[in-house]
Parts: sequence; structure tokens; C-alpha cells
Amino acid sequence: MPNIHSPRHSVFDEGRAKECEAEFRRVLDSVISRAVAAGWREKEVALQIADLAEDYVMELALNGKASAANDN
Repeated sequence: MPNIHSPRHSVFDEGRAKECEAEFRRVLDSVISRAVAAGWREKEVALQIADLAEDYVMELALNGKASAANDN
């Protein structure tokens, strides 16, 4: 699994969101490729990623923040 690189932009820098998107796209592409190679169908993987992301967003909304997240 690829390493996740630390952000190069500060929290208030406009480039941070695009950097985050590119970094997690790179990592997500790797996860998807590995899951498909292991025998999972791409649609299954996509639906699970979407469901898990929605669950995480709901947890953040309900609890203020999730235990794995930080406010940086």
C-alpha cells in the first residue's frame, strides 16, 4: 500500500484541498486496483468505499469529529 504523504500546504492555503484530493486519489486508486486483483468486483469496491465514506462523514457530523481525525 502506498504511503500517505504529509501536506505541503498550510491549513489556510487554497492549494491544500487540491493536494489532499490528489494524494487520496493516488492512494484510493491503489486500494481499488489491489481489491480488484484480489477478486472483488469494481462495483462492490466502489459501493463499499462510498458507504464507508458516508458513515465517516456522519460520524464527524454527529460527534464533532471522529477519533481518527484531527483538526489540522
